[in-house]
Amino acid sequence: MVCDNLTEELSKGLMNSQGVKRGVLDELMDGDIIVFQREDLHDDPSLELPSCRDYFRDLFYRVEELTG
Repeated sequence: MVCDNLTEELSKGLMNSQGVKRGVLDELMDGDIIVFQREDLHDDPSLELPSCRDYFRDLFYRVEELTG
């Protein structure tokens, strides 16, 4: 599965069973984050972020502390 992030709660699949959806590559813009997800690992409990949605949710809420 290939996903693109739209908002905090919404990520959309960019592929279907035949491959990349029509027009998807034309819609991609600079700065888009595309995540590739292996279907066989989608529900693997040993992974910290097993799905595209989990990855984007983590990215949205992540806070990094910078010390200087």
